[in-house]
Amino acid sequence: LLGDIYITVEGGSGVSQEAAAAFERGALVVPLMRTGGASVGMFNFPAGALQRPDFVPEWQWSLLASKEAPVEDSAAAVAAIVAACVGAPAVQEFEQPLPIAEEVPGSYQVVAEVQEQRPQGLAEKIVFGDLDRSCLVLPMLLSGACDGADVTFGEMALAHQHRFVHFLGPGDLEWTAEKAREKQSHGFEHVAQELLEGAVVSEAFDKAAMSRVLGSQRT
Repeated sequence: LLGDIYITVEGGSGVSQEAAAAFERGALVVPLMRTGGASVGMFNFPAGALQRPDFVPEWQWSLLASKEAPVEDSAAAVAAIVAACVGAPAVQEFEQPLPIAEEVPGSYQVVAEVQEQRPQGLAEKIVFGDLDRSCLVLPMLLSGACDGADVTFGEMALAHQHRFVHFLGPGDLEWTAEKAREKQSHGFEHVAQELLEGAVVSEAFDKAAMSRVLGSQRT
């Protein structure tokens, strides 16, 4: 696992295992508890990750669990917690949709530089463990461009002028959201079939398949 911050939305045993591994090595895990599943403590989700970090106000953490609170308030709480962790300005409210790239001054320049400011073959470097993190321009979001949470995370990254990469395997382009294809395709990285069928990735997929609830994930 590479990231410093992980946001969980519902999920099964696979999400719990990933959250446990991240939490054990000191990453921040932000569980959107109102969505249920692993994110509310099922499937042996790490209990410590459900506890409020010291830097997060109690009222803000409670918005992650409250099903009565407007979804926009819970989303804003997640954004504020992540922003506080990385030292970025927090988005306080979401009465309007998150700004797209052209509405954020300078963000298209940031987006235009994404390809140059991340190592070529990023997926391959991660798989084989030879990634030099000093070459990365951080913060950087790693995601998948699927409709829903992935696109929202991409919008938030753009809004804060963070770099982002959406990894796509063969055939995944058709699953990407229209909004991602229109506004976030600069961050698409296509992962070769040979890499996905290699020993390292195949072993990881097999392990994940054994732990995930049948039908809970497209994979």
